[in-house]
Amino acid sequence: MSVSCVGTCSNCAVQRFWLSHTFSLQLDDGHLVCLPHPGETWNCEKYGLTLGQASKRGRLYRETFYVCRNCGREGQTIEKAFRVDSAMVSVRSAMKWCWGSALLIVPPLVWIRWWEATFAIGGTLLIWPVFCWLENRKALKELALRGVPRADAPGQFPIPEPTHGAGP
Repeated sequence: MSVSCVGTCSNCAVQRFWLSHTFSLQLDDGHLVCLPHPGETWNCEKYGLTLGQASKRGRLYRETFYVCRNCGREGQTIEKAFRVDSAMVSVRSAMKWCWGSALLIVPPLVWIRWWEATFAIGGTLLIWPVFCWLENRKALKELALRGVPRADAPGQFPIPEPTHGAGP
């Protein structure tokens, strides 16, 4: 993912510099591999992990590159990135939100005796965590069919955090 931003240069203290950042995957040999946007997920799966799995293993990093427009100094920072696989919705959080919402919404509907809305809205809020659980099972089966995570995927052994990036 690339974006132009404004910040402060550590060399000349000017308030303008070009900024770009990207996700990188740390391999078992310690090197970072750039995961270019917009295909971060696909590129990460070439190495046998999804972005969420790489994050859980501590192998997903965000590299930030900058060039000062005033003095031309280059720099970069490397920090851990945290991602969750987007297809996965926590059943626990779905239960909290849906059942909590049902506790707030259903009593007024019962009080005004609007039975159709009570059953439609209340029933949907009560059953939604089941749909989340089923969708999570389906997503895990799809990952297994794609062979993700693979046995040779990075992150099985602990290694130190990177000190220099995959950039130019």
